[in-house]
Amino acid sequence: MQELFDPGAEHEDPSLTADGLELFFREVRGADDQIMVSRRASILDPWGPAVVVTELSVDGSRDDGPEISPDGKTIWMASDRPGTVLNADLWTATRPSRDEPWSVPVDVTELNSTEWESDPDVDPGQRTILFTTGRLAPPDLFIFAASRATASEPWSVPSPAAWSDGLRPAWDPYLIDGGRTLFFAASREGAPATDLGDLFVASRPNAGAPFGPRTPLTELNDPNTTDQDPWVSADGRHILFTSARSGNNQLYEARR
Repeated sequence: MQELFDPGAEHEDPSLTADGLELFFREVRGADDQIMVSRRASILDPWGPAVVVTELSVDGSRDDGPEISPDGKTIWMASDRPGTVLNADLWTATRPSRDEPWSVPVDVTELNSTEWESDPDVDPGQRTILFTTGRLAPPDLFIFAASRATASEPWSVPSPAAWSDGLRPAWDPYLIDGGRTLFFAASREGAPATDLGDLFVASRPNAGAPFGPRTPLTELNDPNTTDQDPWVSADGRHILFTSARSGNNQLYEARR
């Protein structure tokens, strides 16, 4: 595993374009909380300096959970910026090409509630979304899902993602294999309420079936700290995630 970027700031929520040349993430440095991007010329090169995506970041707001589309032209994120219903909403923005600025982010009102939403994960066709929400009682972290017929239509009413082992706290969803494999974060079995979790994976036979039992990614998890925010390549062989194992939240990557 390799730690990425300056350890003097906290880094979370990694998301890559399909070609592996743009990396979006959240940086927390003092009172600043911003969406960042780093670029490289090829996948063999090191990442370049991280810079603020000014079109997506608002001073004084919490902007996090960026999810970039494979082609790099659509981004989803969570924010409590002015215009938010309450707590934090899901927002989206687009750009005509990767050399042009982002549009003004739009609040995705049909997905949001009076609680908070975060960690959006949208399929390449922009027709299925999973996200974390605090809308269920008792208050906790759960993964909800919504769908739509085309990328230009409104989303369906969100509902809890179906688990074969019951509805249990989980967050930071990331789907691959056409919706059959889900990576996510969840609390460890038998862990105290203060435990912030490990990385897990669950699978299902098709996109309409419930997910099977969660399996911990033991080779990636550190039992003494928090591991979360997985991003996984389409072939399942490259992962980026957030870990506090160095003392504060940083981005790590691993391959198989």
